[in-house]
Amino acid sequence: MKALLSKNNRRSGSVLVAVLVCLGVIGALIFASMQLTLRQRKQLDREMQMEQTFWLAEAGMDHALNLIENSDGDLDSEQILLSPTLSDRKTAEVKIEFSQKSDVVDVEVTAWIGLDDRPETQTRQNLKTEVKKPSRE
Repeated sequence: MKALLSKNNRRSGSVLVAVLVCLGVIGALIFASMQLTLRQRKQLDREMQMEQTFWLAEAGMDHALNLIENSDGDLDSEQILLSPTLSDRKTAEVKIEFSQKSDVVDVEVTAWIGLDDRPETQTRQNLKTEVKKPSRE
């Protein structure tokens, strides 16, 4: 009878070890899966912010071209700050700089989105173009 109990105890112990090993492997797989998901989410957020920065620069360029078209010849550079209405307390900024030559205007638009105190969250987009001054006849 003692031999039979001893075998059952050993078998129960080995089953317990096997179950604990399986739980450890499953836990490691869940942890790795969550890490991968978080990394992909951060990458997706970054790509979305890059897209927003591009469209912000495009809007800035449209504004600059409108200023050139409606100007009387004197163009001043502009800096537009957007409040943190974007997600995650991020601020946005658009700088429009004009450089005038005889019959053309160089336009440079820089758009920036991110947290001021965390450079790893910042995205920047530059657009440049040269525009012929509209004739006033």
